[in-house]
Amino acid sequence: MLQRFRQFLKFNALQSYEGSPDMKATGYTSCTLCSGGGRKPKVTCKDAQVTNLYTTVIVSHFHFCNEGSHDGETCSGPPIINCCGINGTGIDPAPGYIKKCAETDDTTHMAAIGDMMCQVVDDKNVPESQSMTASQRIQHIKKYPHQYYFNFHSRSSWAHWSNNGGDPKGMCRGTIELAPSSSTAVEMERELGDEEK
Repeated sequence: MLQRFRQFLKFNALQSYEGSPDMKATGYTSCTLCSGGGRKPKVTCKDAQVTNLYTTVIVSHFHFCNEGSHDGETCSGPPIINCCGINGTGIDPAPGYIKKCAETDDTTHMAAIGDMMCQVVDDKNVPESQSMTASQRIQHIKKYPHQYYFNFHSRSSWAHWSNNGGDPKGMCRGTIELAPSSSTAVEMERELGDEEK
C-alpha cells in the first residue's frame, strides 16, 4: 500500500553549537512511500524547501532512532533513506544520492529543493540489529513513523560536527507525520500498479 507522510523541520536543540549561522532554519517536505507490492520499493518527496538558511544544504536523509525511547524528536540514529545530496561528502552511505540539493538563494535565504527521488540505504550500511530489506523498512516507517525523523545537513553543520567529533547531527530536522490521504496518492498508486493491500 502507498502511504504519504509530511515533515515540518526546524533547528533542534541537539543541533545547537556556538556560532551556527543556520539556527533559525526551518524546512518542509511531503513524502510518498510505496513498499513495492512485488516491484521495487519507491520513496519520493515533493516540494522540499529550507528557509532562513545562510549556508548550503549538502545532504538529506530519513533517520531511524537507535535509542530505547524511539522518540523522533530527541533521538539520534543512522540514515536509512538517502534523499538529495552530494556524493563523496562522508555522509553518503551506499547507494548515495540521485540528485544534489538546491543551492541557497543569497537574497531570500531559501533552498527550493523541489522533488527528490530517495533511495533506501544498503542493508550493510545499517547496524545489524536494525537491518531490514527495503520493503520491510518502508513498512516499518508506515507502522512506526514516530521512530523516525527527517534531517537536512548544511555545509556549516557538517564542518562543525566533523571537526569537533561525534556523529553529524544536521542542521534542521523533524519527526515523520502521517499526511491526510489525497487523490494524488490514489492516482500514484494506480500508476505504480501497487497491488499490495
